[in-house]
Amino acid sequence: MQGQERFCQETESIVRDESRGPGFMVRLIVKFMGIPRQYAHTGRVEFESTGNKLRDALKEIVDSYNLSDVIMTENGNVKPYVRVLVNGRSYQFVGGMDATLHDDDAVAVIYPWLGHEDF
Repeated sequence: MQGQERFCQETESIVRDESRGPGFMVRLIVKFMGIPRQYAHTGRVEFESTGNKLRDALKEIVDSYNLSDVIMTENGNVKPYVRVLVNGRSYQFVGGMDATLHDDDAVAVIYPWLGHEDF
């Protein structure tokens, strides 16, 4: 994929992929389950992130779908009842928030309904 150009939906411009250098974006499949699905109004989206670390991509996802209060604590950690999976595995077992993401990785954001509204 080195040296290829592609269209970025967020900026509505052509982005040139220079060997993962400036302008690099990682394409992800994001799945929302439980409460995040209600906020996002969808269960699955293709998402382009400007960062290839889970921390950066998750922040962009959370900001894009107004999930900050639901998913993240004030200091930027994932809330205790929220599950974030990278390719079906808990983010804690694939490098934590510093896990490196690659094109076509699947990120699932799950907050099960617990019978109360504390979000």
